[in-house]
Amino acid sequence: MPFYNVIVPPLNQPLLYEVPDDFSSEPRVGQRVLVPLKKKRVTGYLWEEARNPEEEQAVKPVWQILDPEPLFSAALRPFFSWIAHYYLFPLGQVLKTALPPGLSVSDYQNIEITSQGIAAFLQDRLSKTEKEILQTLSSSKGRSLSRFSPGEKKILNYFKSRGWIQQITREKKETTRLKKERGVFPGPDFQKDHFLPKDHSLFEFLASRPGLPLKVLRNHFPLSAQRLATLSRKGLIEFREQVCWRDPLGEILVQENGPLVLTGEQEQALIRIGEGLQAGSYQTLLLHGITGSGKTEVYLRAAAEVIEQGRQALILVPEIGLIPLMEGRFRLRFGEKIASLHSGLNPGERLDQWRRIQKGLCPVVIGTRSAIFAPLDSLGLIVVDEEHDPSYKQNDSLRYNARDLALVRGQQASAVVVLGSATPSISTLYLRRKKKIAYLGIHKRVQEQTLPEIKLIDLKKFRRGRQIPLFSPPLEEAIARNLEQGRQTLLFLNRRGFDTLILCTLCGAVVKCRNCSLTLTHHAREGQLFCHTCGYHMPMPARCPSCHQEGIKALGMGTEKVEKELAALFPQASIDRMDGDTVTRKGAHYTILKKFGDQKTNILIGTQMITKGHDFPLVTLIGVLCADLSLNWPDFRAGERTFQLLAQVAGRAGRGVHPGQVFLQTFNPDHYIFKYVGLHDYLGFYNQEIRFRRTLKYPPFSRLINCLFQGNQEAEVIQMVEKTSRFLRKETQRNNWTPSLEILGPVPAPIARIKGRYRWQMLLKGENNRILHQAAELIREAEKVLLKGTGVQIILDVDPVDML
Repeated sequence: MPFYNVIVPPLNQPLLYEVPDDFSSEPRVGQRVLVPLKKKRVTGYLWEEARNPEEEQAVKPVWQILDPEPLFSAALRPFFSWIAHYYLFPLGQVLKTALPPGLSVSDYQNIEITSQGIAAFLQDRLSKTEKEILQTLSSSKGRSLSRFSPGEKKILNYFKSRGWIQQITREKKETTRLKKERGVFPGPDFQKDHFLPKDHSLFEFLASRPGLPLKVLRNHFPLSAQRLATLSRKGLIEFREQVCWRDPLGEILVQENGPLVLTGEQEQALIRIGEGLQAGSYQTLLLHGITGSGKTEVYLRAAAEVIEQGRQALILVPEIGLIPLMEGRFRLRFGEKIASLHSGLNPGERLDQWRRIQKGLCPVVIGTRSAIFAPLDSLGLIVVDEEHDPSYKQNDSLRYNARDLALVRGQQASAVVVLGSATPSISTLYLRRKKKIAYLGIHKRVQEQTLPEIKLIDLKKFRRGRQIPLFSPPLEEAIARNLEQGRQTLLFLNRRGFDTLILCTLCGAVVKCRNCSLTLTHHAREGQLFCHTCGYHMPMPARCPSCHQEGIKALGMGTEKVEKELAALFPQASIDRMDGDTVTRKGAHYTILKKFGDQKTNILIGTQMITKGHDFPLVTLIGVLCADLSLNWPDFRAGERTFQLLAQVAGRAGRGVHPGQVFLQTFNPDHYIFKYVGLHDYLGFYNQEIRFRRTLKYPPFSRLINCLFQGNQEAEVIQMVEKTSRFLRKETQRNNWTPSLEILGPVPAPIARIKGRYRWQMLLKGENNRILHQAAELIREAEKVLLKGTGVQIILDVDPVDML
């Protein structure tokens, strides 16, 4: 009887179980198993075979193996272990994050009302809370015990003693399964001369398509159920249940006109990548190519080369909005050999894509950050497109950075990792300057197009009293001219909604979210004020909620307001909008981009999802309506992010035969960043920015771990963060870490309250990564003692990108 270490979320350490010999299938690493834990059954993952335990050690048996095939191979275990160690996160939760959702099976305690409870409910001698609990139970099939608060559980104990409720163990089943359908296969007597002459065409059709879905067969041949039964009875065909793959791939949005000829710089980059692939060893290459320089073509040819070697390629993009175009380009070259992994897939589609990859049916995988976990066992190439993008960082639960994990996975798989960007991150370019990664430069556009002309518009010059127009006269004139010439325009504003600030002009109160320290955004179409963080919404008030007078005024601008004002200015234009409000439906990205690509849309307004990766030859005008927005963030990376965002959106213009223009509207035209953006001079910006980082010892000259404390009671959060701070400072002195570790804070988080939880943070900063992690480990251990029972939670964010 073999013994296995089993990983059970959310635990960090594996637990020992034995696998009975009478199971129908052999246990394998990566399979899900149902195991007993305390008084219930939970889903675990076979991690590794273990040695026989000591005789006195009691070991529980595995109850059931849930998968015929493993969900991950043993080759991925070091990757998952590294993630758990580096990001200070339980290994069980790492697996839960990495694997397809909806696959957990577990027991739960369900509270159900009895007949005595129903009789008690009909009486009037109960308190309001007791009556509400019994009413909830009587109007449903019970409720999970975990959904009751501690106070309500005390009442439940009383109910149980009176026989009014019963506690029943039920099984929470997996919500995601492989989809199956009836397939038609050749039977034992499947021969042409056994078919009637009129059915020879049916024979030929079936012979070339074994396993054809029954519904597809009926689309081609009008066969009745009786006729099919006769063919089956004669042994000519047989029916079998088989797995069918749900296809999440959309319509191809781009077409290629013949083979593309590489430029000299593209050719040199491809040669260098090819040398790395031939060597079969880990290498990291920075592909620094300006917008429109043809980086995607280099990715395509590198992927083709790695497939010829019998290995696999993983292509990462930062946002779902980039999937349609990247997916389309790769499908034109590799057909059905590609798979897609991203959060836009439903759980069933994601499971199907995972299994197809695992079976080796798809040597090319394209996806957003979560695709870094794809079950590829023969990785030869990893591409991180737009490697600078902060979207590669996950900002909740397991706070990993897919760009960094690409380097780790590439090293473990002996693969070539290509980091592609027109505006590499400061940290990546610093590694290139230190000669820790190789550099591939593409400094010319594919068809020798010139980079767009950038015009800086000082909005202060166009003030009309207290009003500032959405569109400055130069931009408005340029849009009109572009429409007359039959060309397309992109307008960028990184704020959705209609009005972004609702205040009272009489008392000065700002209408804020009741759960978060954030102002509400007005969405005119719904007539509601929304919080974009927690989802809270309320009707647009007629009176001020604070002073109850009619002083409410809506200020600010979002993409919805831009769309309305643009339609009034240019009623003849076809206008579309691409932001978080318009792409909520499945396939909305494809629909909007397809319409724009077919030139059915003249002007596309959008947030940052329109700023990168898109290649539309007729786009000759870009308007950035407020170039200052990200400059004012309380973050040392504000300048870097602003430059990258503006450079990327500017790069969408002039990619066809017509030159492009970019209008940057700003209130601060003298800021140094606009000088470098106007000159397309990223290296000049880098040289100035790196001096600032070196002086203040910010990354890449140090590492950071943000320690976020949050809880429902502000006083408890403050007390616990201060207690932890004193403890850590004492330990720092005791371990003599003072020269290598700087503790900043504690201070309230920039957004001090989110979803009803108060937030404080403490930042660990240092050059020695080992000491930094040791200090964070002390905090994690102290949490079990100092914070136990307080309701305060600590979140450790290693290498934070967003500290709001």
